[in-house]
Amino acid sequence: MSEVTDLKLNIVTAILNSEIEEEVSALLYSQGCNILYRAISVNSLVKFLVSNDKAVTILYSSNFTTKKELANLHIKKDIFIE
Repeated sequence: MSEVTDLKLNIVTAILNSEIEEEVSALLYSQGCNILYRAISVNSLVKFLVSNDKAVTILYSSNFTTKKELANLHIKKDIFIE
């Protein structure tokens, strides 16, 4: 098994459409990703990120928030993917 397939990403979803979020989460989980949190608002996302010490990748939908708003959060340790 290659090293890439052994990689376990820590994922936070921030997708407002629950059906799409469910499909994305199921696909990521089936590929070995850890779904750590499912944010339903920007405030809940910020609270989670402040209390979490792990590096995470945040998958967000364009109707959840804007890139500008995410940049204003000044959260350096995490990766955001639209």
